[in-house]
Amino acid sequence: MTPRHHPAWYFTIRAHPAVEVVVDEVAHHFTARELSGAERDREFGRAVAMNPGRRRFRDRAGTREIPVLRLLPTP
Repeated sequence: MTPRHHPAWYFTIRAHPAVEVVVDEVAHHFTARELSGAERDREFGRAVAMNPGRRRFRDRAGTREIPVLRLLPTP
């Protein structure tokens, strides 16, 4: 993986995995964890099932593996 192939936000989250997601003006705090192997493949498959447009995104990525991150609630 090289920086030119992934968006800047991906590298920011890898460097600083504590993230905040705001929904309807309410902040929720999470810790991001990158998935790999079978877990990554399974979750990417679920994402494609929810939004088939992601299949085109995957096809355009060529041999680059699209990262999948899981957000775990921070107590």
